[in-house]
Order: sequence, then C-alpha cells, then structure tokens
Amino acid sequence: MKRMILLLAVLAWIAAPLPAQQGYADKVLRFEISGTVIALGDPFSGDFSILAAYKGNGNLGNITGQGFYTYLQIPMDTGAMICGPSQSAIRLDSNGDMLLLQVTPGVTGALSFTGPGTFTWEQTWTGTVVGGTGRFAGATGTFKKTLTGFGVVPGFVNPWEGTLEITLDRK
Repeated sequence: MKRMILLLAVLAWIAAPLPAQQGYADKVLRFEISGTVIALGDPFSGDFSILAAYKGNGNLGNITGQGFYTYLQIPMDTGAMICGPSQSAIRLDSNGDMLLLQVTPGVTGALSFTGPGTFTWEQTWTGTVVGGTGRFAGATGTFKKTLTGFGVVPGFVNPWEGTLEITLDRK
C-alpha cells in the first residue's frame, strides 16, 4: 500500500504543470501606465530623440519601463509625430523578467498647442516583441501603447498616461 501511495505521488509530481517561468501564464498582457519624457533636442527645429521612463500596473503586477525613441522634426502646421527606429523595455517588478519591444516607424500621433509654450499630445505606438529575459526569453509577439500627455516648451519634460497591451505568441 505504501508503495502504491508513493507511486501515485511520484506520478502526480511528474504530471504537474511546469512552473510559470517555463511558459507564458497570460498570452495578452494589459497595463495602465504613466511616465515622463525628456527630449534630446528641439522637436520643432530638426530631427530629435526622446528618453521615456514609465511605470504601471496590470494583469502581471507592477512594471517599470524605459524607451529610446527617434522622431522626425515636428511640423508646426500639423503637429504630426513621425517616429523612426525606436526601442522600449519593460521589467516585471515581482521577479525582474523583461520584455524587449521594437516600435514600428511611421506616424504615431500629433500634438496640439494649448497656449504659449504649452501643448497636449496623443500618440499610439505599435510594434513587435523581440525577446526578453526569464520567462520571456525568446518571446515574440506584438504590442500597442496608447498615450496622452502635456508638454512645456522649452524643456519638453512632461507627464503622460495611457495603456500598454502586449500579445505574446505562445511558447
């Protein structure tokens, strides 16, 4: 009888699902995010880059993120925001696993002037998941990040908020 119980226990252990680190517990990850942006150049007088830092909360817990984005000069008449090659990375605060994101270049949004030296902006980035660490090692998929924010010129440091949705291809 003891052998039978031991055998059943071993079989149950072998048949148990792998830990979450071995696969994606969620195929679609959703986060509410907020952050700040610092422009590395004047967005109205030439091509420029920005650094973004953000944090958020979603169905996998808390995240922090950073991004480096390149843009064409923003035309004063249309306010069109045209993104060039850009990258972003998010980190799960619970265990340090990371996802690496690559933005699809093109028109991502527009800004509207609200007064002397101030503006609001809306933007949607899309792109692909190009890897990660921990449970996301070798990850692929797509993402969509939608943001709204407020800016002050010069300085171009501004708060923003939005959503981030990542769809992973199953491992």
